Amino acid sequence: MHQLTSLVLLSALAGAVHVMSPDHWVPASLFTWQRRWPLRRTLLFVLYALGLHLGLGLAVYFAFDEWLLSLDPHRMIVLSMGMVFGVMILRSVRFSGIQKVQQLGPHRWWGLVAVVSLLGPCESLIPVLMKSRMLGYGYFVPFLAFSVGTLTAGAGLIASGRIVWNRPFGLPRLLSWVDRRVAVLPIAAGLILGLRFLLRLS
Repeated sequence: MHQLTSLVLLSALAGAVHVMSPDHWVPASLFTWQRRWPLRRTLLFVLYALGLHLGLGLAVYFAFDEWLLSLDPHRMIVLSMGMVFGVMILRSVRFSGIQKVQQLGPHRWWGLVAVVSLLGPCESLIPVLMKSRMLGYGYFVPFLAFSVGTLTAGAGLIASGRIVWNRPFGLPRLLSWVDRRVAVLPIAAGLILGLRFLLRLS
């Protein structure tokens, strides 16, 4: 029971931390702010965008699960941590795509495409599912916990961002900060440490 509780808590924490990466919430927050959507519609959009993000991550995992689980535990840890860190660095480089959301204006549907393309598949979910299967708990419990953490933190960040954009220089300052690639480093480090602890559960 203690093991399952730790798995659930760490999965939820991993979901919440990974969505703090700027490319996960800044474009979506800006997108909904430009359109002046009410809170209810904003939350529906969060559910759609982050739900698609999680679903794509699940699909990627199931495409490679047999191969991943055939690796010995040490190689599995190294591979999964390297994958998460590498993809997060790639995401930070691709974050310049936020300019598409800014430039397309509030009524262009291509803004939605830009937001979804910046999200892509959720690679951080893969180590969580790997470890849960190794422990014999299947996929439902960790996926649910990870999803709750992702959606809760994501909704809070996206809604809070809309308040920041209304403040003088709020948007330029934040975009300048994240464009220097410094925002992703503490998030990547925290996520990797948490996932490493998760993978060491036995």
